[in-house]
Amino acid sequence: MIRPAVTACLLLTAALTGGEPLICRGFPASTALAAVTGSSGRVTSLGSDLAGDREVRLWFMLTDPRGRATGQVLAHALDCWWYDGILTRARRITAGNVGVRAYPPLPQQLPGTEAMMLRLLDPWLGGDAALALDTLTGGWSATTTPAGHARLEVLLSALADPGPRAPHLIPSGTISPERRLDPPPAGGNLFAWSLSLARSLGCNLSLSREVDPLGPAPTSIAHSLGEALAGLAAAGHTAAYIQDTLCIGGGAETDRLHPALRTAVAVLPVGHLSRDPADLALMVGQLKGRVTPAAWAQPGWDVVVVPGRPALLVVADPETIHAVMGALEAADLAGLAAWLR
Repeated sequence: MIRPAVTACLLLTAALTGGEPLICRGFPASTALAAVTGSSGRVTSLGSDLAGDREVRLWFMLTDPRGRATGQVLAHALDCWWYDGILTRARRITAGNVGVRAYPPLPQQLPGTEAMMLRLLDPWLGGDAALALDTLTGGWSATTTPAGHARLEVLLSALADPGPRAPHLIPSGTISPERRLDPPPAGGNLFAWSLSLARSLGCNLSLSREVDPLGPAPTSIAHSLGEALAGLAAAGHTAAYIQDTLCIGGGAETDRLHPALRTAVAVLPVGHLSRDPADLALMVGQLKGRVTPAAWAQPGWDVVVVPGRPALLVVADPETIHAVMGALEAADLAGLAAWLR
């Protein structure tokens, strides 16, 4: 007798034989992930912190289980993050073998530098990983994964380099709201209607666990993507196109790659605004309160004053870094005293 989970897995993978997308209609997460692993040849698994989510029912469509969008589709459906084939809500990234390396001292090793570095590198300091400052030589010793060492090198380089740095802002892929839908999406419930929309757009689909896939579909006829999104909003659903995936949920949809892996490192000079440490500390507090405040609670994200320099070290995704740069431009135009009020 074939077990129910195996039967579900067979039903999930059967559609792939003709090059069709992989569609999951409410199978448990454990079964869905087994099907994705079997069809892609790459293991996709739940992190230990998500062991209790094995029976959560998932609703999605994957046009190519071997593609990068697989992580986005599954993580959005489970309301978690992903990296290296692992789905998790853990703040620390544990994949990879740890190794020990020594690093030279920074040009200025001021009090508080070690605590700052520990905070910024924390996503890569799980398990046996560690970072320590040699108080005699000023050098650093790190035990972490290759990805952790790579991030530490970037941080130390940014702190040692007297020049500014900032990442380029590359627009993410999107679909115009004017995109015509022919025929308009249709279906007897939210999932069927959303599936019809995603097929028209030629993209993946993922419904979050916050929505009822078998609930009512939007009632308005949508001849364009903009009209379809308006219909979803009228029905109380949010939607966004992220990583070639139509993500539908009940809140702000976001890129589900682990936040620490989405960050870049920037050094922004602020000496033209002030060189007073008290002013710089106030500036950091204001920036965190004004520029996407919730972002700074994410693992590895931070705005700090570069030790011994009138500059800010910003670790965040490029969009947020450029938002910080925009706020600093506003402070320059208004004058720091007025901007801080």
